[in-house]
Amino acid sequence: MITRYRLRPARRGARQRDAVRKALIRKTLLFLVLAGLIVPSALAFDGLSLLPADPERLPSFLTIRSDEGRMDILTYQRSLLPALDGAGIPLGEEDLVSLPPDTPLEPGHSYTVTLTDRHRIRLSWNGVTVETITRPVLLETVLEESGFRDMVPDGRDRLVLPSRSIDPIRDGSRIAYVSVRSVPIKVLEPVPFTTVHVDDPLYRIGYSAVIQKGRDGEREVVYEDIYEDGILKGRQLAGSSVIRKPVSRIIRRGTSVSHSFSYRTIEGIVAAQYNRIRNWITPNGKLNYLEYRDNGDGTITVDGRTFTYTEKKVRVVTSYDGVEWCTIGHRNPELYPNCVIPREHATFSGLPARRGIVATYGFREIVGGDRRWVGTALPMGTVVFIVGYGLGVVGDIHNSRTGPNMLDACYDPREVLNGTDLGKTGRTVYILDMG
Repeated sequence: MITRYRLRPARRGARQRDAVRKALIRKTLLFLVLAGLIVPSALAFDGLSLLPADPERLPSFLTIRSDEGRMDILTYQRSLLPALDGAGIPLGEEDLVSLPPDTPLEPGHSYTVTLTDRHRIRLSWNGVTVETITRPVLLETVLEESGFRDMVPDGRDRLVLPSRSIDPIRDGSRIAYVSVRSVPIKVLEPVPFTTVHVDDPLYRIGYSAVIQKGRDGEREVVYEDIYEDGILKGRQLAGSSVIRKPVSRIIRRGTSVSHSFSYRTIEGIVAAQYNRIRNWITPNGKLNYLEYRDNGDGTITVDGRTFTYTEKKVRVVTSYDGVEWCTIGHRNPELYPNCVIPREHATFSGLPARRGIVATYGFREIVGGDRRWVGTALPMGTVVFIVGYGLGVVGDIHNSRTGPNMLDACYDPREVLNGTDLGKTGRTVYILDMG
């Protein structure tokens, strides 16, 4: 409300002084308004209206007290909460305000409000959580007042703190005593068996057979289920013990080179090669030759004939003839049913036993349910020269299972029985290239 004053008549001198005084006041007030030292409002002096009267242009005076100190502000907001927001003062959900947030602010009036900062924290023990409100204090104080200060973790239990005990507590912090328990679980698990390969030179390359079946073992495994505050968090291995050991599977694997043959053509192949050397065989006691010489250039000379060889190797060599072999059959009729009386013997190739036939190692496997010969260490029809014996053609299979490198040199019937025996010795054997 603007109060207007009526000027009373005065003497002329007084009127002039009054006019000067009013002019000076106008200038001073105008300067203050322009300088921002006073707020434009309805101003009147001695009945003189200087500015128009407008209540909406008057601010409210707000004094804010908090833990951080005091703040005085002028605001044109008409309620408390927008005024605090305009002053950049954030309020948490749990902060206390001494006046209702919707308190109206009248223009030109003064208000004092006190703000109390409070934080929400959670206290948890063994899965039970309690929320509480507190003023900003040190974490150590909260621990002391809540009783968590006296809790000592037992075993795997642990105390979870949001920060150091000397730091102030923060809004939304959690203090928890976590109870950790473990429950043993026993489980039976299989122990897989392993496979072992045994290289065997008595069998050809490509041959394999299971000679021992594998069997899984069994072990008892102890796990620990870890619970935190009654909630399963994970499982870890605690130990194990073998109850039954596994049995390895053993597979025999052949390593020797095997040469296949045809039962229909073997006799013809061996006979053809034997006929090439039969006239070069010269009985000379245990020898089939008179003299030989290794020329040192991949050739040997036997009784004046020179042969090229592809291999020179020391092998175990024995000797036999048909009649001598049948005497063995006579002593073991179950093993040799076709040789129960002494008689001349036919070799594997079908040719009769005689000087110049050599028996090599044979590979036997089960084919179609029957055990039969499937290959030989040296090809049937191979021409060899054995030092101390002479020329020969591979045309028989010996019954020894001692090794693929062994050869059995044949003599004419009854020669071995009469003492012409090489014995079992290591001899140099040449594999000849007959073109």
